[in-house]
Amino acid sequence: MRLRALAFLLLATGCEPEVTSTFAEGTVRGISLPAAAAVSAADTDILGGHRQTVWISSGLVCSVLRSAPLGEPDAFGPSFVGSPAGGVSTSWWRRMPALILTSSGGAFFDTGVEDERLRGTSKLWLEKTASNGTFSARFTATFAVDGGTAETISGDFIATPCASASPGCSGAPGLFLVGALLLARRRRR
Repeated sequence: MRLRALAFLLLATGCEPEVTSTFAEGTVRGISLPAAAAVSAADTDILGGHRQTVWISSGLVCSVLRSAPLGEPDAFGPSFVGSPAGGVSTSWWRRMPALILTSSGGAFFDTGVEDERLRGTSKLWLEKTASNGTFSARFTATFAVDGGTAETISGDFIATPCASASPGCSGAPGLFLVGALLLARRRRR
């Protein structure tokens, strides 16, 4: 009887319900993401493997994703969620609070305070890609803030594919090969 109860408990706790909506619970530096929506982009990581990058923010749509101009510290990082400064001009965008996750374990949190971007780690599970490219998963992202205190945001997302999203510098195999050839040429001299 005891063995049956243990087997039932293991089976019951091992089955998680399917992801059916997008939400983010928790805060980073007191900033939350209410009415969260998600978009994603697929590319390859530094070793040539498949990587998904997901942006989660309030009321997110693909048209508000922007890449940092060259010369900014994270110009080669993932796109940011933006809003036209002053609501009038679209030539300069300010960052909005957003959580950015990668299937390779990276996480970023844009606080919406100027260009502040925190780096952290993420864990995704129950990952699923639908035939239309929609990517869904359950997630936990952790950030060390203010003297090393760990703050966590967790939830679920259903991210629609977004062609305008830039996952950042992925170090694709072609770039890696070019770098290796340049290094070999330099060593021969």
